[in-house]
Amino acid sequence: MLHTTLNLLKRAGACGQKVGCGKGYDKLRASLPKDWKKNTPIPLTTVLDSNGVDDALWCLQAVLPEESGQRDKLARLLACDWAPLPELAAARKVARDAAWAAWATARAARDAAWAAERRWQAERLSERLLGKRD
Repeated sequence: MLHTTLNLLKRAGACGQKVGCGKGYDKLRASLPKDWKKNTPIPLTTVLDSNGVDDALWCLQAVLPEESGQRDKLARLLACDWAPLPELAAARKVARDAAWAAWATARAARDAAWAAERRWQAERLSERLLGKRD
């Protein structure tokens, strides 16, 4: 399990450091208990749940120093998971294309296809963070 802290996120230049802006750092801070200390480790699964895939991936640059080796392994594994392997990429593309064709260019269909892709990525990231896939 990888962790970060509020202090590490600040030092790394996390967006949303203005209180009440509802982005990045502020969004994560709002999801934590009010008495959360700035040096208390935050599991990246918490970041994934509160802020989503993009912010959880961004936080990889601000993990606890002793977890940097674990982070590097996770990054390599995710690169393999998300690589555009012909059979996987083709299957995902067919699913997206089918959704797009069925609904022509409707914004809702495109958003749903991309949301499905993001959910898939979130599932893979969550599995890797929890050590369910090696």
